[in-house]
Amino acid sequence: MVLLGVFGKLHDIIKIDGKNKSITDNIVFRLHYKWTRLLLFVFCIIVSLNSLVGKPIACTGASSDRLQHVMQTYCWITGTFTYEKYFGSANQIGDDKLSVIGIGPGHPEKDEKHHITYYQWVPVVLFLQGVSFYIPHWIWKMFEDHRIRKLVDSMVETKLEEKKRRERQGKVIRYLLDSQGCSRWYAYQYVFCEVLNLLNAVMNIALVDKFLGGNFFTLGTKLIQYDPEDPKAIDPSHYTFPKQTKCTFHLFGLSGTTERVDSICILPVNIFNEKLYAVMWFWFILLTAVTAANLVWRVAMMVSPVLRVWILQMKGHSRDVGNMHVVSQVVNSMTFSDFFFVWLFTKNLNGVVLFDFLREYSKTVGNQLSTDSSRMYPTLPHMLELKQRKSINQAESEKGVQTPLTPSGEDDDVLYASIINKRRA
Repeated sequence: MVLLGVFGKLHDIIKIDGKNKSITDNIVFRLHYKWTRLLLFVFCIIVSLNSLVGKPIACTGASSDRLQHVMQTYCWITGTFTYEKYFGSANQIGDDKLSVIGIGPGHPEKDEKHHITYYQWVPVVLFLQGVSFYIPHWIWKMFEDHRIRKLVDSMVETKLEEKKRRERQGKVIRYLLDSQGCSRWYAYQYVFCEVLNLLNAVMNIALVDKFLGGNFFTLGTKLIQYDPEDPKAIDPSHYTFPKQTKCTFHLFGLSGTTERVDSICILPVNIFNEKLYAVMWFWFILLTAVTAANLVWRVAMMVSPVLRVWILQMKGHSRDVGNMHVVSQVVNSMTFSDFFFVWLFTKNLNGVVLFDFLREYSKTVGNQLSTDSSRMYPTLPHMLELKQRKSINQAESEKGVQTPLTPSGEDDDVLYASIINKRRA
């Protein structure tokens, strides 16, 4: 019953958010606070169960069962060790050349030892790592404050009449236009949390490397290079996660003298540890690379208006002729931070609802756009077209006439009707 209660609490911690929640981030962000957190908590449960149900350590060399139990507890608490000299070609001892990696006769002071003390802290460290991957998401939730969800719920409510949906859509568009400039820090707060994700991934790699005695950075590469068919090759996991270790236990004899018990210990818990940390190495390296690439993509989005146009064009109706005009008019009217807010909002819309929103938003923006052509950015599909229009604008500017860069409202109506008919066909 106690275990059931513990697992009930753990379920609340590691559960994945439902599909009905609004989207306020991207898949790379979710890799951190959803899937990495879930992976680490599952690893924590596996190692904890092995310690609670199984026998994490077993030592030999005691003269009685009672003394053996005391000695095993002592070795588990204080840690065990291996001898450095028994890794490699010198790991053959005895007349029969018995191959025992890491253990053998050695001098307690002269021979270099490799101490293993991490195994009792593995569940705690895994749990803290899982919490650390949730922190950037928690910070972003504080910044975001459900702004996207409040707008989305008013537009995508099920069984909503078309007239009422359009009324709500108009209110949302009016809010987005009136709040332009008020979301100046919204996008940069999100980018800040993405930077925290990258720093957190790198910090966790460094933390695990320190935790395992400096053997985590190269663990994956050594595993890839290891050839099990080579009789002279040694599995790199044997050094970081040894299954056989030594432990020195001192006790007082009957006469009051100190007796030294040189014990050999078996660590079944390292059978799980070596596999968990091997998976963790590959996952962390992949996660760090993907997060760094995503951050480069975000910086490119910040500095390139052309890229922003392309991003919205790829959202749902990229192949519809004329859609680039609608998207261009939307993007040309806002800063990066305002664009980012609208982009997150459109991630929650699909199909005709998305294009209808872009169309109505563009039509409203078109009525409020300034005649200052310096605010208009060239778009990826229409670089040549805008160059031609620029020459026309220069000629007409002498007469006090300016040509808009986006289609008129009537063109939008014809375009939208053609797209609807095409989708129905």
